[in-house]
Amino acid sequence: MEELSGQGIFRKLSILADAAKYDVACTSSGADRKGKKGALGNAAAAGICHSFASDGRCISLLKILLSNDCAYDCLYCKSRRSNDVARATFTPEEICLITTEFYRRNYIEGLFLSSGVLKDPGYTMERIYTTLYLLRERWHFNGYIHVKAIPGADEELIRRCGFYADRMSCNLELSTGDSLRTLAPNKTREMILKPIRQIQTHIRENKEELALYRHAPRFVPAGQSTQVMVGATQDTDYQILSVAESLYRRFSLKRVFYSAYIPVNQDERLPAICTPPPLLREHRLYQADWLLRYYGFRADELLSPSHSSLDIRMDPKCDWALRHLELFPVEVNKVSYETLLRVPGIGVTSARRICRARKMAALNFDHLKKLGVVLKRAVYFITCSGRMMYPMQLTEKCIEEGLLDTPRQMPADIRFQKGSWHQLSLFEDMGVEGILTAIHEAYVSRYGHQFQIIEAGEYTEGNLFAETIPVATDMDKAIRVAEAVRRKISQEAYQMIRYASMAAVPGKADAVYRFLILGFSIGRKVTDHMSHTYVNPVLHLYRQVWRETDHMYGFVRFRELKSGVLFAKIEPKHHQVPLLAEHFADRFPEENFMIWDAKRREVCIHERNKPPVLISHVTAEAWKLEEISEDEAMFEKLWQNFYKTTGILERRNEACRMRMMPKMYWKNMPELWQKNC
Repeated sequence: MEELSGQGIFRKLSILADAAKYDVACTSSGADRKGKKGALGNAAAAGICHSFASDGRCISLLKILLSNDCAYDCLYCKSRRSNDVARATFTPEEICLITTEFYRRNYIEGLFLSSGVLKDPGYTMERIYTTLYLLRERWHFNGYIHVKAIPGADEELIRRCGFYADRMSCNLELSTGDSLRTLAPNKTREMILKPIRQIQTHIRENKEELALYRHAPRFVPAGQSTQVMVGATQDTDYQILSVAESLYRRFSLKRVFYSAYIPVNQDERLPAICTPPPLLREHRLYQADWLLRYYGFRADELLSPSHSSLDIRMDPKCDWALRHLELFPVEVNKVSYETLLRVPGIGVTSARRICRARKMAALNFDHLKKLGVVLKRAVYFITCSGRMMYPMQLTEKCIEEGLLDTPRQMPADIRFQKGSWHQLSLFEDMGVEGILTAIHEAYVSRYGHQFQIIEAGEYTEGNLFAETIPVATDMDKAIRVAEAVRRKISQEAYQMIRYASMAAVPGKADAVYRFLILGFSIGRKVTDHMSHTYVNPVLHLYRQVWRETDHMYGFVRFRELKSGVLFAKIEPKHHQVPLLAEHFADRFPEENFMIWDAKRREVCIHERNKPPVLISHVTAEAWKLEEISEDEAMFEKLWQNFYKTTGILERRNEACRMRMMPKMYWKNMPELWQKNC
C-alpha cells in the first residue's frame, strides 16, 4: 500500500485515463458469470453502468492505458510518438490493486485495458498478458475484463489473453485503406484485420471444444469489437456502414463502435483544432448500426453511393420509411414480426410484445401505447383493425413535417383511459410477503373478489363505507400463495408480482391482487395479456422497480471501515434492499458488508460466505459506525480523479447525465461530491 501513498499513482491515473478516454468501447455486456467462493466479483450479461461522466457517457469499466509511451506516429492520436506530452506506464501490480479496490467499492464493473505500442507490439502484449494473469490468478478477480489486441503481436500471446478476457477488440479506426495510409503510416489494413481473424478463429474453435467438454475454459465469451472514427477524414456514412456490415458478416463481431473525432493534433490532413465533433452524425450511425444488427436492414437499403449521408434531422428508420411509403401503412394485428421491426416507433421489445398480445385479442392504439410503442412516430405507418388513429394526409411532405414537429400533440379527443375499483379494504405490510398474506386472506374470506380491495400499510386510507381488516404478515401463508403462483401460473408471473410489490406507489397491492385473480383463472397465458386492465398496471410497476434496481446495481457506493467491513448508504425511491442483497452477496461472497436504506430504516448485513440477513425498523441512532479505514480516503480521491479525467469537455452534456443518473442518487456517490465534476 505504501506504493500508492505518494502522488505518483495519481499522476499515472490522470495521464493514462485521459489518454484512454477517446476510446468509446467501454461496455461491460456479453458475459454472464456467477460469483464463486474465494473470488471477487461476477459478470452480468446485460452489463451495468456505475456512473455517467459529464459528457453523458456511461462509466462502466476502469478505462486506462497500460502505457501512453507509443512507438507509432498516428496523426489523429494524442499519444503519437512526435507529441510532446507527459508519458507514464503502469506496472501490472498497480493495475491489479486499483482495479480490485475500485471494484470492492462498486465504482466499476471491471477493467478496460489498452495501450500504446511500448517498444514493440510483442513486448506490449506480453505486459498486458502479465497483468491479466496476475489479476485472475493471484488477485482472484472474477469481474469483467475488456482488453485490446495489439496488431503485430504474436498470435500465442493474443490466444492466452483471450482465455482471461471477457471481450477483446482491435480498432480499425478508419473505414478505408487510403485514409489509414494517410493518417496511420505505421499500420496497414491487413495488419489490423489479422488479429481480428485470429480471435474469430479461436472463438469458433473454443465453441467446438465447449460442445465436447462443457467445463473447458472459455475464450473471449463476450466476443470481439472494433472502433471506427467519424469525421477525421472524408469517408461517407455509406462507406462506414458498409465496412461495419462487412465486419459483422465476415468476422462475427459483436459491436462496431463509432467515435466522433475530436481534434487533438494540428495537421493540415486533419480537421482544425477548433472543429466541433460531429456528435449528431455519430448518434445517427449508432442508430443505423442497430438497424443492421437487430432489425434486419442492410447498409444498401439505408444508404447508397448517390445517397451517402444519413439525414441528421431524423432517425434512419424514419428516413427509410419516408422513402418507401408504398409499403405503408401496415396492419399491426396481421403483419409479421419482421415487418413490425421496420415500422418507425416500434422496437424489438415492443414488436415482441405485440406478437404475444395480439394472440389474445385484437389490439388498438390504446393497447399499443401500453405496450411501449412510440405513437408519435408509428401513427403515420400503422393501422389497427383497418383504421388509422385519426384522419391524416399520408404524403411524404406531411409525414415529414409531423415527424420533425416534436412538440406536436395528439388530437384533443384521443384519450387513454384507466380503470379503478372501490370496495372493502384489507391491510398488509410493505413487502411481497405481506401482500401475498393479504391475498391468502382475501381468498379464504369468501366475501367475493369484487367486494375487496387490498391496500399496502403505508398507503391505507380510511373508507367510510368499507370495513378495514388489518392483516399481519404470515410467512407460511405467503409461501403457500407464492408456490401456487409458480405452479399454477408461471415463474415469470411471480417475478412480476415480486418486483411490483416493492414499488413505492399507492395501489400496488390491489394491482397484484387483480393480476393474480386473472392469473389463477387463465394460467400462464396471463403474461401475454399485456394490455389487459389487470395485467398492464403490474407490468408498469415491475418495469419501474426493475429500472431502479438496474440503476442501483451500479450506483451503490461502499466505503471501507477500519474493521474492513464495507458500508453503503442508499435512499432509493422503491424498496430495493432485498434485491440488492442478492446481487451483492453473489458479487462479494468473501466480503463482510452492510447496505442501509436510510429512507425505510432497513439494513442488509452480509457475513463472509453466509446468506445476507435483512433487519427492519433500524434507526440512524442505532448505527454508531466506526471511522473509515486509512486507505478509504485515498481510493475515494483516486476515483474522483479518474471520474473527472474521463469526461470529454468537447462532448459535455449535462442534460444527458441528469437523465441517465438522476440527482436524487448523487449525495451517496463520492465522484459527485467534488465541485466542477
